[in-house]
Amino acid sequence: MRRFFICNLFVLPMLLISLYAGSSAYAESLRNSMLFKVTIIENGKEIEWEYENPNEYEVEFGNQVLKNEKAKRQIEALFNKAAISKTTHINAIIHALNEEGYEQIERLDVRWITAEDELYTWVWNKR
Repeated sequence: MRRFFICNLFVLPMLLISLYAGSSAYAESLRNSMLFKVTIIENGKEIEWEYENPNEYEVEFGNQVLKNEKAKRQIEALFNKAAISKTTHINAIIHALNEEGYEQIERLDVRWITAEDELYTWVWNKR
């Protein structure tokens, strides 16, 4: 029992540190990006999440626009959940949106410009 207790004292903090470091690495990648923009059409309505470096966060749901900390959290969560990278597959982005409740996506358009000024584009249309 004593060995288990000592192990937990060491392993648990290390696990928490690694989880925290992993989640902040994604957000850091977003902050290091020049642009991240996701546009979907669901049930005929357009929804857009957009980040533009250095601190412009905007989410548009039809006529409603969020430009505050709420928009930032939504954009960072989407970027993290989809694990955006140079090798991300469109299905990972669709899956992330589906998990957020967007299950009737008709069209998806994603634009990501890296810190190196490289443009990555993903486009998907429902058949």
